[in-house]
Amino acid sequence: MMHTATLLQNGNVLLAGSTTGVDSYAGAELYDPTGSGNFAATGSMASPRAYHTATLLLDGRVLIVGGVESYTSAALQSSELFDSSGAAPTPGAVMTEGRQGHTATLLKNGQVLIVGGNSGTTYRSSAELYAN
Repeated sequence: MMHTATLLQNGNVLLAGSTTGVDSYAGAELYDPTGSGNFAATGSMASPRAYHTATLLLDGRVLIVGGVESYTSAALQSSELFDSSGAAPTPGAVMTEGRQGHTATLLKNGQVLIVGGNSGTTYRSSAELYAN
């Protein structure tokens, strides 16, 4: 639970993160629903994440933002970028505030609007823009 599932432009689905009960999970898998019907491991994220967001960008990459490593840690400020090749993700921009349980919306201009969520102890009433 607490993972993300993102439909990629090539028809595969990227599943990223989750929780193992107390701690979060850094793993990611690609699911091929129309071809083999199988799951294949892909590169793990640098940070374990649950309660994060995953947004398909206009260029086909997936932006993974925020989340939490464990139920006792502060929300993450980091982001990671996956491409559809199955390679390990690359580091993305760092948010000004750590967020978990936030929203991330792709805008027509390709930017991602990241809103709300919480730090682990405090609810956020702010927003940030991610620009490619």
